[in-house]
Amino acid sequence: MPRPRKKNSERDISPWARKIRDLRLDNDLTQQAVADYLNVSQRVYADYELGNVRIPVEHLLRLSYYYHVSMDYLCDRSNDTVSF
Repeated sequence: MPRPRKKNSERDISPWARKIRDLRLDNDLTQQAVADYLNVSQRVYADYELGNVRIPVEHLLRLSYYYHVSMDYLCDRSNDTVSF
């Protein structure tokens, strides 16, 4: 029998997961639109935003280009969104 998914409360979400969600919402995009850009399912992308799975580096790179932000910003190493 499969284990039920752990539900994350707002404070349990990792900073990088919160940042990709906030960037998506700030750009009025759906999870499906970003998932299509990354060539993953909407469910996989939703798991990225929930912090249920780690985002592959190549997807972080693509998201940094897409949103014109630095990798440091996406990885929560900086609050400066200036692109490289």
